[in-house]
Amino acid sequence: MKSNRKKVFVLIPILLVIFFVGCDGIMAGDASGLEASGVVEAVEVLVAPEVGGRVAEVYVSEGEQVKKGEPLLQLESDILDAQYDQAVAGRDAAQANVETAKAAVTFAEASLKAARANSELTKIHYELELMLARVQELPDREKAWTERAPSDFDLPTWYFGKDEEIAAAEYEVDLAWENLQNERKNLKHVLDSVSNSDFREAEITLAEAQATFLVMEELLKRRVTQSGSTEIRDYIEDLHDTAEAALESAQKTYESMLSDTDEDDLLEARARLVVAQERYQIALDKLNQLFTGAESLQVRAAKIAVRQAEAIVTQAEAALAQALSGIQLAEKALAQAEVAVELIEIQIDKLLVTSKTSGVVLICNIESGELAQPGFTVMTIGKLDTLTITVFIPEDQYGEINLGDAASVTVDSFPDEVFDAIVTRIADQAEYTPRNVQTEEDRKTTVFAIELSVDDPSGKLKPGMPADVRFEE
Repeated sequence: MKSNRKKVFVLIPILLVIFFVGCDGIMAGDASGLEASGVVEAVEVLVAPEVGGRVAEVYVSEGEQVKKGEPLLQLESDILDAQYDQAVAGRDAAQANVETAKAAVTFAEASLKAARANSELTKIHYELELMLARVQELPDREKAWTERAPSDFDLPTWYFGKDEEIAAAEYEVDLAWENLQNERKNLKHVLDSVSNSDFREAEITLAEAQATFLVMEELLKRRVTQSGSTEIRDYIEDLHDTAEAALESAQKTYESMLSDTDEDDLLEARARLVVAQERYQIALDKLNQLFTGAESLQVRAAKIAVRQAEAIVTQAEAALAQALSGIQLAEKALAQAEVAVELIEIQIDKLLVTSKTSGVVLICNIESGELAQPGFTVMTIGKLDTLTITVFIPEDQYGEINLGDAASVTVDSFPDEVFDAIVTRIADQAEYTPRNVQTEEDRKTTVFAIELSVDDPSGKLKPGMPADVRFEE
């Protein structure tokens, strides 16, 4: 609500005539003091809504007295009510997000605690595995000081360190693997060069016949002691004979498909492959034998587990930091939502326009159903507890009036009553005169405004009443 002081200066039209004809009727002087006339004025407060909207109801009318805080008019609240509900829902959602974020922090803290505990456990497990591996390796380390090296070695067994031996063994594993691949390719080449295209099928048949015969050989060795053993034994022997015949047939078919040269080449290729496979396996065994002590597989696995546990701790710490950041964001969003609710609540409160002062409604230019614009005056209230009168005196009597001088006021409405007044302002510039006044006669036509504060405890005086003022000597 916006209030302005608005003073209305009203002069009886005849004053202008008196001034310009050289008469001194504006201010008269006699034995009882100076006299002048003016109009009762009141401080006017302009009432304007701070928010816009359609007027639902007007509670006062012109001429009606109002007290400070009394309702003047009510604006419709449909739109703001909907906005308020939406803002409250947003605030509730933001509050729920805060609670979710707090739960996420609690979970992240628990996860971090568990991750750290697991990390400590894996470190202890690693230390235990390392200790056990070293205890197991101790006899081999002691043996290395007394064991004789093979006759082909010129250096003692302790000459090379464990890391050098592992590197050499890994080199041999790589060579053995490469040799194995070459021998596999060689066997394939030999198989492809065999003249009979059905040879590979005969070779597979022979391998299957051998597998079946070996099973029947094992079955034939079983002893049957229960009743019916003769029948079981006879049936097993029949199966064995059949498998043996199939093996002989497969063997003959296989041999018939090979020339002497092909047979020698194939045997050599398969022998080389077997040797290459065994070389690779032996190389792996030698390498694995070196993985003792700190290099044992158990210790290495425990060490990897420690690294994984530490990585999980790092991830848990990052998750906790993210959760804490989420709480900050959620709390900021909640604060914004609460401000939005408070803002709408303030706007809803401002839909009811109340009087900011006690007085009388001088003007009411709004009706129910009309649109009120924010900042535009809809009412004017006069403050009856602050009444003033402004009179004008000629320039030659200006010096007779001083601030604080007492005066008496009478009005036509109450001819038998006298109201007290005090001079509160004396204008420092003349009015109703040209800019350049040269002659003494012209100087007498200039006037100065004198403002007086009127004491009216009974509240009888109203704005606009003509009044006579007598300055006391």
